[in-house]
Amino acid sequence: MSIDFVSGQFRNHVVYLYAEGDEDSLDPVILRHLFANATKSIVIRPIGSCNSVESVATAFQPYDDEHQTAFFLVDKDYHHQGEVLDWECFRNGDTNLIVWRKKGLENYFIDLEFLQKSQFISQPNQLRQKLLEYCQQRLFLEIANYVIVNIRETLKKNWIQRQNQLELFSDYQSALNELFNMKEFQDLETRTCFSKIKKEICSLFERYYSEMSDGRTKLEYDRGRWLDMMDGKLILNYLLSSSGLFPQTLRETGESGREKMNTIASSLLKSSAEEELPLDFTELKEMVIDRCKKIK
Repeated sequence: MSIDFVSGQFRNHVVYLYAEGDEDSLDPVILRHLFANATKSIVIRPIGSCNSVESVATAFQPYDDEHQTAFFLVDKDYHHQGEVLDWECFRNGDTNLIVWRKKGLENYFIDLEFLQKSQFISQPNQLRQKLLEYCQQRLFLEIANYVIVNIRETLKKNWIQRQNQLELFSDYQSALNELFNMKEFQDLETRTCFSKIKKEICSLFERYYSEMSDGRTKLEYDRGRWLDMMDGKLILNYLLSSSGLFPQTLRETGESGREKMNTIASSLLKSSAEEELPLDFTELKEMVIDRCKKIK
């Protein structure tokens, strides 16, 4: 997709907010609802992967704040672990890139306090239990994938893939053993920089275990950051496909999982007062509008 940074639209102070995905993704659907009543014209444009958005953001960064007419928004994913995700840098004009504070946009919609406001939720108590049970099944697989991506990013090479076999990562020790036995990690043991690979795996595994579940084998609401760190897109799709949680009329519409997700998410934004939205949504809106006011 081509992007014209010097068009007449830019000179007329139309501001672009570039996001991940395509026109049918959740990102542009939600952002267009969020900025629908903004005082300045803010156009939402999805331009593909996280890497695509970040690359364009880097190219456009040299423009000073007074002439900055494009901002960029990406999921946290795994790629920003260890970085200071301080939105003040954006507020101050030090960067044109915003990184969601949760793993992805979908994670805001598996927050029970927000999701239960949906008109489509037919069994709120069952939703709470299903969400906890499914995330419990995913716990050690999710931790293992954080370990894999951390080490992979350290070497800046895509030499090992994230895993998706839940049954192999069913508990703490099984997950560690699977990591130890992966051929890619065993091959690394022969290299000087990773001669203590098992120690590194254990250290990272314990770090993410503590962060995600507060060091507990059994997940609990309000303990750990598991709802922020797990794969929100997969979890939300699972909930949408679970019988009994949503009305049969919604499940049998013939819409794809993505379309159902967009329907529920956009309805939540439409029906929620400003103060009922996730705090990150209102803060994002305020930050972007404040930056727009500085444009001459």
